[in-house]
Amino acid sequence: MSLVALVFGFMISFSVKYTKQVQVWEEIPEQLDKKQEIQEQMIKEQVEKQALMDQLVTVKQEVSAFEKELASKEAYGEGLLEELQTLRMWGGVIPVKGRGVAVTLTESTQQKDNLGGEATVREETLRQIINELFAAGAEAVSLNGQRLTTHSAIVYSGLVMLVNDTKINAPYEILAIGDPVILKTALDMPGGVLDHLRRYSNAGMLIEKKDEVELPAFTGGSL
Repeated sequence: MSLVALVFGFMISFSVKYTKQVQVWEEIPEQLDKKQEIQEQMIKEQVEKQALMDQLVTVKQEVSAFEKELASKEAYGEGLLEELQTLRMWGGVIPVKGRGVAVTLTESTQQKDNLGGEATVREETLRQIINELFAAGAEAVSLNGQRLTTHSAIVYSGLVMLVNDTKINAPYEILAIGDPVILKTALDMPGGVLDHLRRYSNAGMLIEKKDEVELPAFTGGSL
């Protein structure tokens, strides 16, 4: 009886162990499949992440290139605008203001001084002063409120002085925009037009450096 029980107990124990092993063997393929599925999902996500990173790099490069192109166009546009403003200033089509000098010439009430010097300021003298200012770097010049350009003319008819076909009278005020020190030094140069005027004319003159002078736009003038 005890032998039968022993054998029966062994059979039950073996059956339980075998059943557990069978269950483990059945679970292993499922776990492997699950693990493989997880690994494949992780790989897929890594690939998608890398694709997004590559796309982000491409977008950043495109944005950087666009910003550079835009900056270049803006700089080019600003350069054109500055050039346009310079052309407008040189052409006299816009009023301007800035540092510069003021030259005032007055005529004497006497026709000649004691040394026989001329009391009248001639148009040639005015032209020489204006040319001297431009040669010294003046950006804009006016004479008695008339803006001077390449189209301007200073004419003395024997009775009246005309600038841009507009009659002007003494005293003559020449305003110039530019470096005040350079402009004044150029006019005060020994042997220059004002030095000659001081020596051989009775006309009065005054040169002043100005922190700001204002010049009107060229209008063409009128009689």
